Amino acid sequence: MREIIEFNSISEALQAMGIKKPKHPLVTAFQHKEIKSGLEMAGKSVVGSFYMVEYKEVKDCYFEYGRTTYDFEEGSLIFLAPGQVLKVEEWDEDDIGDSWTLFFHPDLIRKSQLGININEYSFFRTM
Repeated sequence: MREIIEFNSISEALQAMGIKKPKHPLVTAFQHKEIKSGLEMAGKSVVGSFYMVEYKEVKDCYFEYGRTTYDFEEGSLIFLAPGQVLKVEEWDEDDIGDSWTLFFHPDLIRKSQLGININEYSFFRTM
C-alpha cells in the first residue's frame, strides 16, 4: 500500500516544507527557493484540502497524477483540486529555477462565481 501524506490546511503544508506561516489562512503564494525541507516527500503521494496552481521551471520534471506519469523537459503548470493526489518522483533542490506555487482554500472562493463554476474548468475537474 502506498503512503499518502495528507495536508488538511495550507499552514500544515507550508510547515512541512519549512516555509513560514501564511499571512492569510486561506491563500498563499511562494517561490520554491523558499522551501527549506520536503525531501521526505519525494517518492510519496501528497494530497491537500486546497487548490494548487504550480509553475515548475525545471529541466526534467517527473510526477504521477492519477495513474499516469508525466514528463516535462521545460516549464510546466500543474493544477490540483482538493482531494487530488500528486506523486513527485524526485526532489532536486538545485534545479528549482523560478518555480512558484499558489495554494488557496475552497472557502476563499465558495460564494463567488469562480467558486460556483470552478469544476467547469477541466484543469480543476475532480470527476
